[in-house]
Amino acid sequence: MLTVMTKNALLVILALLAPATSWAQAGLSTPQQPSFKSGVELVTVFAVVRDRHGRPITGLTSRDFDVVDSGQSRPITDCRVEQGPITVAILADISGSMVVSARLAAVRATVRHLLSWLISGEDELALFAFDDELHELQTFTTNHSEVENRLDSLRSFGNTSLYDAIWKVGVELAGRPGSRGAVFVITDGQDTHSRLSAAEAARVVRLVDVPVYIIAVDPSPDHASEPIADSLKGLSHATGGEYFTTSSPAHTSLAVRQIVEELRHRYVIAFEPGSPAGWHSLAVRTTNKHLIVRARSGYLAGAHREPT
Repeated sequence: MLTVMTKNALLVILALLAPATSWAQAGLSTPQQPSFKSGVELVTVFAVVRDRHGRPITGLTSRDFDVVDSGQSRPITDCRVEQGPITVAILADISGSMVVSARLAAVRATVRHLLSWLISGEDELALFAFDDELHELQTFTTNHSEVENRLDSLRSFGNTSLYDAIWKVGVELAGRPGSRGAVFVITDGQDTHSRLSAAEAARVVRLVDVPVYIIAVDPSPDHASEPIADSLKGLSHATGGEYFTTSSPAHTSLAVRQIVEELRHRYVIAFEPGSPAGWHSLAVRTTNKHLIVRARSGYLAGAHREPT
């Protein structure tokens, strides 16, 4: 199902993951890092900027940002605000634990909240579900009724491969040309069956710069405590996304609205990759210290595309 893209990038990622993880074990595909048109390969980073009251900030230019690559400030080649429709890959948890306390009903309600904030006929959606495997229930479409029609088919069964499902859908989304996309995960937060850890899944998705937004519905007391919540927060924040827990329709509506607002107000920042080749830590800041920036926390240098 996954799009076939550059091999070199994830070969390096594999070396950076746990030594015991093999391609056959992880089933890793090969994502393509987006770039601006240029004589050299550029790193592109999506960034969301908000003030301390949570309001999105628009109108910034490259002079308002600072990109710190492995501790070194790097010049910004280009900076722009994304325009046009957005793409959301919905990833619904249908594992056995979701039968508890009507969690599947909460999943359906959360998707319907999302549909209410998106524009049918323009914004693109796909619906995936996971237990111990990933299931594509609705391919990418701008007809949102097709997604809603699949919601009643959700049934709870099996183990939970949450982290594996996230990286697979993230890579699939990154392979869509021109996609302004995000992975929208609805889960109770438990993972019992993934091959990759939360940190490893985040590293794969971070490579292709796809933010992961996680909404934990009806979280159990175990989920609310460490280390489960910290793993999910770390995964979402490392990719430039966000993590929410919701226990009421009002909380869910606010979370979904924030996610959609962020996707409609993202900056795209480009810069030349640093050296040496390999994994680089990354921090994106604004010169205004009162503003809050979220962006992925690393990238892979020296992973060139293969000719097509």
